[in-house]
Amino acid sequence: MQRIDSANARPNQNGTGKAGFHDNADLAGQDATYLTPKWCNTVQEELANAIEQSGVDLDPNDPSQLFQLFKLHNKALVQRIYHVGSKHMTDNIDWNPAVELEAYFGYQTSWMLWSYIPQGVTGFADSIGQISQLNSGGSNQAKTTRIWQRLPDGESAPTYLLSADKSAVNEGEQVTFLLETTGLQEGTQVDWVITGIQNADITPSNLTGKFIVDKW
Repeated sequence: MQRIDSANARPNQNGTGKAGFHDNADLAGQDATYLTPKWCNTVQEELANAIEQSGVDLDPNDPSQLFQLFKLHNKALVQRIYHVGSKHMTDNIDWNPAVELEAYFGYQTSWMLWSYIPQGVTGFADSIGQISQLNSGGSNQAKTTRIWQRLPDGESAPTYLLSADKSAVNEGEQVTFLLETTGLQEGTQVDWVITGIQNADITPSNLTGKFIVDKW
């Protein structure tokens, strides 16, 4: 690309060292800026190359080709960033990616809003990968943080239903917990945590673990 450089181009018209165009209204006896074949050809080829090198043939009857090209590249970029499985954090509680990205995709994509956020560590002795429940009310609560995850088109967010075969358990008795889910693939791991008791109160003595989603 180049700026106009004809004999009567206006020096510094668009800033220092940036020549431009002018008419003859402000300078007596001065002609308007001449167009040169070289400059016109440069501008033409800059625009034509942008379209042709994107694999699109020039269409003399379509004045929107450059706009469509920008739209295509923007959509490709958005698809790479907001791909299925990607997660995006925001502090804007009103931001909904399905709505905000509709102009790029041409339809409303499917998303789920996480019910928790990652929690950072405060010291070297702290474990990594802990979570802070949004509704826990604790000091680590991030009241405006939202994490959105893109789902395959048409899918809904997973659901979880946890139940137990007893509401009260005496010492020596057993209790069975059942986790029913939708929208999760077989083999997916789901964390669980038991609170309100000590390790010594149960056998096995693990207070944390993972469910493995299986088919019935």
